[in-house]
Amino acid sequence: MITYEKLFIVLENKGLNKAWLRKNGFNANTVDQLTKNQSITINTLDKLCNILDIEPADILTFTKDKINE
Repeated sequence: MITYEKLFIVLENKGLNKAWLRKNGFNANTVDQLTKNQSITINTLDKLCNILDIEPADILTFTKDKINE
């Protein structure tokens, strides 16, 4: 599973928030997807990295899904 919890930490550290994302070209649906750890496009990830001057690993975390055995 990929989560975006680190994105919101980055935003907070920079004094930014979800409203700032919406004002800077991210629609409300995309911001909602990030909040709910839903899929986003690579273009969205690229845009986030560029606008925040960060790397993908700075804003997302991958955790391997547990498979029921």
